[in-house]
Amino acid sequence: MTTRRTIRWARVEYQPNLEHPVDPIPLGVVLEESRGDCWELVIVGRQPRGAIPGLQLENAWGPFKSIVVGWAELLAKGARELAEENASRGPLLDDLAQRWNLNVYLRTPETKVVHSSVDLGKYAKRWYEQYVGEPIPVLQSHARNKRTSGRHGSAHSRKPWLSIASQIQGVALH
Repeated sequence: MTTRRTIRWARVEYQPNLEHPVDPIPLGVVLEESRGDCWELVIVGRQPRGAIPGLQLENAWGPFKSIVVGWAELLAKGARELAEENASRGPLLDDLAQRWNLNVYLRTPETKVVHSSVDLGKYAKRWYEQYVGEPIPVLQSHARNKRTSGRHGSAHSRKPWLSIASQIQGVALH
């Protein structure tokens, strides 16, 4: 059975150089949906693990590096805090976008109307892949299992990103 749903979503980007801006680096997507008395937030993206050309993290330190390396967990934490503060208000993607506006930021949230009962996490993965232009990176533990099957699992074929697709965060307000 298909249903009409309204999903709010935003792209997550990283600007490595605020003094001399370069093309932003896409990190992931954040989706939210309200249905009745429940609200759900989903985060899907990638986080750097190690040195990645173009991220300019080599000389970054302290909170500047921590925000880029741990953006998904920090964003989820911020969403939980906002949800607790505004328990009766519901959706908060616009509030998150206002708070996340420095070198790791949310682009202006958009609204999509879909006619499907597909899980919100599946939409997040699909829109992530369309936005970033690549499939969600394989988690290191999965890549380690593939290593025995030949060159596809070798350290050279893996991208230096940590997937957070398995860390989808959901918050329901009642």
